[in-house]
Amino acid sequence: MRLGIARGLCLISILALGAAACEQISPIVSAAPDDPEFRPERLDFGVLPLGRTSTDTVVIHNPNAAPVLLTSLRVEGEHRANFSVDAREIEVEGFRTRQVTVQFKPLRLGRVQADLEIFHSEARLPVVITLVGTGTTSGPMECVDADLDGYPALCPDATDCDDADPRSFPGAPELCDGADNDCDGLKDEDLVGLRYVDADGDTWGSSASSTVSTCPEPAGYAARAGDCQDNLPAINPGASEVCDGIDNNCDRNIDEGVEPQTYYRDADSDQYGVTDSSTVACAAPAGFVAIAGDCDDTLAIVNPGQMELCDGLDNDCNLQVDEGLTAATYYRDADGDFFGDAMTSTVSCTTLSGWVLDNRDCDDAQASANPNGTEVCTGGIDEDCDTLVDGFDPDCQCTGQNDCGPSTNGAVCPRTGAAALQCEPLCRDPDDCVTGEACRPLPGSAGLGFCQAGAGLVPENGPCTFTSECSTGICFSGQCKRVCQTQVDCGLGDVCGIALYNTAEIGGVPMNRQAMLCQPLLGRRPIGTGNCLLDAANADTGQCATTHCDWDPWRALAAPAPPCASLCAGSGDCGPTQVCGIVANSSIENPPIPSTQEAAGRFHDAILGCYTPYIQGTVYVGPGAGALGAPCSAATARTSCRSHQCAQFAPIANRCTDFCDEDSDCISPATPNWRCQVAELNFASLYLQGIGLGDATKFTLVGICAP
Repeated sequence: MRLGIARGLCLISILALGAAACEQISPIVSAAPDDPEFRPERLDFGVLPLGRTSTDTVVIHNPNAAPVLLTSLRVEGEHRANFSVDAREIEVEGFRTRQVTVQFKPLRLGRVQADLEIFHSEARLPVVITLVGTGTTSGPMECVDADLDGYPALCPDATDCDDADPRSFPGAPELCDGADNDCDGLKDEDLVGLRYVDADGDTWGSSASSTVSTCPEPAGYAARAGDCQDNLPAINPGASEVCDGIDNNCDRNIDEGVEPQTYYRDADSDQYGVTDSSTVACAAPAGFVAIAGDCDDTLAIVNPGQMELCDGLDNDCNLQVDEGLTAATYYRDADGDFFGDAMTSTVSCTTLSGWVLDNRDCDDAQASANPNGTEVCTGGIDEDCDTLVDGFDPDCQCTGQNDCGPSTNGAVCPRTGAAALQCEPLCRDPDDCVTGEACRPLPGSAGLGFCQAGAGLVPENGPCTFTSECSTGICFSGQCKRVCQTQVDCGLGDVCGIALYNTAEIGGVPMNRQAMLCQPLLGRRPIGTGNCLLDAANADTGQCATTHCDWDPWRALAAPAPPCASLCAGSGDCGPTQVCGIVANSSIENPPIPSTQEAAGRFHDAILGCYTPYIQGTVYVGPGAGALGAPCSAATARTSCRSHQCAQFAPIANRCTDFCDEDSDCISPATPNWRCQVAELNFASLYLQGIGLGDATKFTLVGICAP
């Protein structure tokens, strides 16, 4: 083995110290002791017949733990073509040995030598392995055609006189190049004679000009004459005649053997032309084709090769229109509900994407609106396409809340006592209703309303005589006043309090009902002042503007009397020591219905108000610690829930909940998917027993937090 670094050191030593120094350095054949080891230093393949192959191996050992990458293995030297290596790059793992195979295939007689240079990642100079071999003709030989001219040079009967030059072989034309091209033993023979001017370089000269030349022949001349147009290389005696009006092969005949043909105008580029517009030429002019028969040269979809389409045209030019096809009228189905718009149609013989045969869609922008749809009693959309919308649709007529579907649909049954009730949109605010509708008090609700058609023109707080004149709410004390849930719903100077109205004012039979309504103080006591006076039923006698005292009905009468309290939609509307609960009901029933949420019975016109909870007497039990969604039980609701409300209905049984008027009241870290939903109460207690839609006797509607 020889190293490139050893060569460099020897050369430097000769220059500096003389040849003796090189003799001292030459034994160094490797780098540091940890470098990879290569064996042997020299591969001698001996004598081998030309064309035969022999292989040997170089062994590489890595004495280190870390792998070594051999980045390049290549054969260099004048005779490198006689040797080859089976790898270009390899990796030797730590403490492992790899082998590289070297092949010797002699391509010439005699001794040849080359170097296998191996570069690796630990050295800048290559490791060099000497490769030696000798080619001979003794023994059987394989034929070799090194220059790939079809004539081998190493067979016993080979005739190629120079296997390194593909222009030299028996029978090759002699060239003026100083070589024996035709292998007859002579060089450049017979190259003396006439030469003709070849101006266009097509190897054919003009007969009108000639000169005597010897090898090498002069540039711009050719040995062959007969070029009739020496300025066009495509025209000479060896060219093929084409139909172009020119004598291409210089035989004094034009376009002989080439017949011109008729071409037809193709204006629509469908490869078919019209019969009555043609020209005769040897080749097709631009815009012309060889096939006629186009019956409409302005449409590419009309020609003899076109398939017939259902489009009212003779596509295949057979004098028949849409033959073999059945046309039908299709209607646009923009909303994908399989019903189309009768006003948008097209005729087709095949099914079209986005088009259907049924044209009974009454609203092609709403997929839920079609003859198979189910009427939703809110939203102003005719879902079943019967021309009747929402409450005017018989499907939305109701006798109870169950007829209007789940309260999450936003539809309620306003039980005004009218003969024909219909489901109407629920509203908490005038803006919840569409133009032309008014948000009226909902009989049996806790501050909720329903959207009623036929709104008046008098705005909120405007003067009125009848409720029908008001654009929202009811006519109260000569002014139009809106329904409210909390004090923030009312304007400056008004208070959200309990008010009495008659259902005859909103289209029902005469019945006195209670509602939560924005109203002026009218000399009554504002919220937080006292002491309000109570009657025998523990109800406010009208001293408070809200008509509600901070009074728990189970607390015994005691002095001082409680102050006036606010109405509410949830515990968040009340003070830190108060909860929001049902504090009043209609008192006009016969017999009167108890007016507290601790009493059993049907709730009519339940009113939500803030109060301080006590347990029989003066034992105060404040709000619990449990937030929305916390576990609870009916027996411990007062002490476990902040709201004092432990739900006893699916899907939130035994979890703390609360009253509400908007979704934000219900969303918390423990209840991210809860919303403010409308629920009905029939038999109720402090723990909201009986909330749901399964009991036909339910009447009072409240907002409650639930998933």
